[in-house]
Amino acid sequence: MKDEAPSMQEIKEVQELFANSTHVQRCAMKFYDDKRKVIIMKRMTGILMSNADDSSREKVWKLCKKLHSFSHAPVTLKEYQRMEPFSKDPEIVDVVIKSLTPYPFTGKPDEIGSYTGYFYCVALVSQSEHKRAEIVPLLQRIVDSIRENEPDSLFVMKRNMETLTALYPDLAEISFE
Repeated sequence: MKDEAPSMQEIKEVQELFANSTHVQRCAMKFYDDKRKVIIMKRMTGILMSNADDSSREKVWKLCKKLHSFSHAPVTLKEYQRMEPFSKDPEIVDVVIKSLTPYPFTGKPDEIGSYTGYFYCVALVSQSEHKRAEIVPLLQRIVDSIRENEPDSLFVMKRNMETLTALYPDLAEISFE
């Protein structure tokens, strides 16, 4: 059976199950063995899926599954380029822009995998030519938010810009001061 995108109702039910159970209870019900549930519980999955419309749900779910496969924020150019195929799809880019715009970065690992998914989404929009005039100011707002809320994580954004500037020269406009 094809792994179809979860409905918002399914996402809500899984999130409630997680919130209303202890770690021991989740282990007993083999929650962590259910890859779909673990993906749903990742913070970026909920944010991305809530911004997807009917036409983009399956594509965004595919992105969420890909984000789940990463164990850390991107470091090398090759890791950043994992997002390149997604960055070429205007529907996905629109969803990611909507998802990053209101999402204040805290860097706190209070949800499963929030940090990794967030920075891969930043890598995705950093490589997109779609709505480029919106992306650079968005990235500056993200840098400003990180500087205010979690300055110890600013190096991850700086690494993003330094790694991708050779391919996307407008990223050099981002100020870290």
